[in-house]
Amino acid sequence: MKTQQLGHNDQIVQDVWGDICLECDCAEKPAIHSYNLKTEQVIVLSCPVCDFTIVVVEVDKISSSNVHEELPEKDKTLLTAHQQY
Repeated sequence: MKTQQLGHNDQIVQDVWGDICLECDCAEKPAIHSYNLKTEQVIVLSCPVCDFTIVVVEVDKISSSNVHEELPEKDKTLLTAHQQY
């Protein structure tokens, strides 16, 4: 389970952070802190040099049928793309 979580965190870093810090352009990997709440996972990425921080929130239960049906059509594609993570 830990190995799967580490792989997921690496994918988030690659997708959201990239290879360099957006603020100071350093090439060091960000510090990763992960928090699991009832229906969501929060991942905090912070630069070890300048403390620039990105917070990623992944919502697990947003795709319940009543919420999904209420969304406008253009937002459903964004929701689908988000659920792939």
